[in-house]
Amino acid sequence: MREEPLVLNGLNDRAVTRALSNPNRQRLLDIISKKDYVSTTELLSESNLAWGTLLYHLDILMRASLVGSSLAGKKRVYFRRRGPAPNQLSLEVLVSPNLGRIINALLERAGRCQQEFQAATGLSQRMCSYYLQKLQERGFITREADGNRARYRPTNQLLEAFPMTQVQVGGQQTVTVAAGAPAPSPTILPSQ
Repeated sequence: MREEPLVLNGLNDRAVTRALSNPNRQRLLDIISKKDYVSTTELLSESNLAWGTLLYHLDILMRASLVGSSLAGKKRVYFRRRGPAPNQLSLEVLVSPNLGRIINALLERAGRCQQEFQAATGLSQRMCSYYLQKLQERGFITREADGNRARYRPTNQLLEAFPMTQVQVGGQQTVTVAAGAPAPSPTILPSQ
């Protein structure tokens, strides 16, 4: 017998009952529960449902607040609602490891120039430039002129997205945000 998921306070019990009454929606919920996030394409191949049918069932699961959805780069991803939704940047880092490398390098040492990002991440100049520009446009980093170079520093918005980090500010001073240091892995995992 299938065990019903923990229902958060304030959810519409009728919507949850309706969502769980269909075997296709139960199967989708199982697929989504096995991973942190699942793209629409992955759900399509794993569920063997038609595109329209998949979207119909996902809509019912989202209306029941059992599943959340977000854009991560150009992909739509779905995740199991177990409390607050993961922040947008965390989902994008899961989908794009290169973005995670850039953020790790920035949080490891603020004030890097583009060449230093290339050396720290192993990414091309073009790739570093792309991700730094996107982070700057969204307000996650600031760009400061330093002679011929530009130096990049995290904003409070980035520090709030990844609260378990230490950031070197200026010379040798280190500012600790929450507790812990960034993992030496190539990607940052979202805090739960």
